Amino acid sequence: MTAPSPSSPAPADRSGRWRRPKSLRPAKGYRTTGSFQTATLISDSTYWFREKFLDPRSRLADQMRMAARSGRQNPAQSSRFPASSSQTELPVLNTARPSLEKLLLDYEAFLFHRHLPQ
Repeated sequence: MTAPSPSSPAPADRSGRWRRPKSLRPAKGYRTTGSFQTATLISDSTYWFREKFLDPRSRLADQMRMAARSGRQNPAQSSRFPASSSQTELPVLNTARPSLEKLLLDYEAFLFHRHLPQ
């Protein structure tokens, strides 16, 4: 058996076939992650909140829509690179956090401006 060259994607197994290292995740595995499922729930809840309580033409409604969408889309975008390692995916997944924090601030602003307890 020959040693893999530096440009080889993975070492060969005993049969001589190339195999994917165990540290890599398959593409589209993001749908089963807790972060994606939570972001989806937040996005869907934000949609119904905006429908019920906000003027669809308001700036706040638009900001909330964009923040919720970004929080959900970032995990999906990070999984577009199936050969990326967990260490590579982590910074992209962490980009969802600021979007969801902005959304939290928007909810707090809604409560504050209506003199409701937080």
